[in-house]
Amino acid sequence: MRKAKFDFYGGINENAKGDGRYAVSSEGFYIDSAGSLVKGEGFEEYITAPGIVTGMWAGVISDKRIIAYVAGNRFYYYNFDTSAITDAGYTGGGDTAMFYFGGYLYLLGSSGYYRFDGTSLESVEGYIPLVAVSTLPDGSGTPYESVNMLTPKRRQKFSCDGTSQLFRLAEKGISAVVSVYINGVFTSPDDYAVNTSAGTVEFLSPPEEGLNNMEITYAMADSFRSTVLGCKHALLFGSNADERVFIWGNSLYPNCRYHTDLADGVPSAEYFPVTGYTYIGNSPIIDIVQQYDRQLIFTKNTAYLSYCETRTSLSGQTYLSFPVYPLSGTKGSLICCNGASVEGMPVSVCDDGINVWQATLVESYKNAVCISDPIKNELLNHIHNNNTRIAVFSDVAGGRLFLGLPDTLFVYDMKLKCWYKFRGITPLHFCLAFGKVFMSTALGKIYRLSRSGIEHNASYTTHYCDLGLRGLGSIKDVVLTLTAGDNTKGSITAEYTDGRRKCRRKQDFSVPVNLSGKTVKLKIPLSIYYTDGVAFTFSSPEGRDLILHSYEVTYKEKGELPDGI
Repeated sequence: MRKAKFDFYGGINENAKGDGRYAVSSEGFYIDSAGSLVKGEGFEEYITAPGIVTGMWAGVISDKRIIAYVAGNRFYYYNFDTSAITDAGYTGGGDTAMFYFGGYLYLLGSSGYYRFDGTSLESVEGYIPLVAVSTLPDGSGTPYESVNMLTPKRRQKFSCDGTSQLFRLAEKGISAVVSVYINGVFTSPDDYAVNTSAGTVEFLSPPEEGLNNMEITYAMADSFRSTVLGCKHALLFGSNADERVFIWGNSLYPNCRYHTDLADGVPSAEYFPVTGYTYIGNSPIIDIVQQYDRQLIFTKNTAYLSYCETRTSLSGQTYLSFPVYPLSGTKGSLICCNGASVEGMPVSVCDDGINVWQATLVESYKNAVCISDPIKNELLNHIHNNNTRIAVFSDVAGGRLFLGLPDTLFVYDMKLKCWYKFRGITPLHFCLAFGKVFMSTALGKIYRLSRSGIEHNASYTTHYCDLGLRGLGSIKDVVLTLTAGDNTKGSITAEYTDGRRKCRRKQDFSVPVNLSGKTVKLKIPLSIYYTDGVAFTFSSPEGRDLILHSYEVTYKEKGELPDGI
């Protein structure tokens, strides 16, 4: 009598043929740190939204622990402490990039740019830039800040000489003068006349002499606001003292990356200067990911590297630049992965599957290493059929990478380097909220993974294994080693051939409640005669639990003497 023991499980691996530890298919089980097979978390419906969720974020704002989301054409948030859902206002809907910056939650969508302070939602007008300082009455002065794409307004500071009444602005063809302040005091419009076509302001009497003592705010007829609103994705990049917002995804300028600048020396999410852009290659930018102090920028088939660099202008001013260099000419990303990473390394979805970008100091296709070969067939079927419903998210603290496909959620364990799978929902958006992963679906529901949600069937089908047989053999039984729970029940199904046809044997098993918490060995009789190998399916039905540590197959090879001889 011989025995073959399998004392750990390796998750789904289509390439591990002949190894009884790995699954050719699996649903609803995950692998724990000891390599045991565990009935996985279930999908617990948490929030029902009034429409498809097009943006989602979770965190603390104004001392409130919330999940914020856009559904339909409005912005909502769920308060974890009160379990209340609040309709915070109209946003216009559509795909919405959401990020936290400077105490506010910002929402960027095609219908508007908003900030939320934890109570009220306001449209972002934009920082009004100071375009020139020390300006003389004739309009000559020192350029200071670039025009902000978000707003048609600009500010300009003049040094009055005490005799001039006519002051020339930096631009002609203005729309209006918004305000005038002299020595910090508001000046009534009755005290000056505006020539909008000439871009001049003439006072009834000369303003008092002083250095930068007059500030005029004026507006142009048009702005570049639509350029900002046309972007679909956002990334925070930089240091804590000088963080910038990078945006991309405008269909009119698909290969352009935009970024914010300091607003009068202070980091701001409301200042997108007209000079803050970079054209990258000739293909649409798909994704931008931070890796340490660098950016990885992906188009469909190429990758670029960018980082922050301090430069000095001809006038002696220092400024930050973000130069771009080629990284890979053969691999990029097919979707935006929302900053997903594996052990600090960025993730992209390429033609060959999920890639992790390792060394990024030199240009080489070897920077990208595919980690999805174990689930290659199912994943590539979606990729090559141009399926756009692919979503990627990383739970860094939990060491898991999530891959959402139609009716399927794959999970990659970063430490064990194994894949497992759940079915039942099509994730569109993910967020991590206070230790739990939440995901939205096309049905307008937000789910979380929860151990309380085991109301699903789970199965794990191993590869066909010869058990070490040199020919034909007869299987006598299988010994399962498991940890008993309060509601442990399952089945084991053997699939094999008897030389002519495929056969199946199924045996149910359960563990008494009084053994809960204990390690139990169950001997399952199967009585399989003359086979050259076998594949096993371990199953657990709805509402039941199962933690399976190992299985051991007892068999006798053909021609082997009976026991005791």
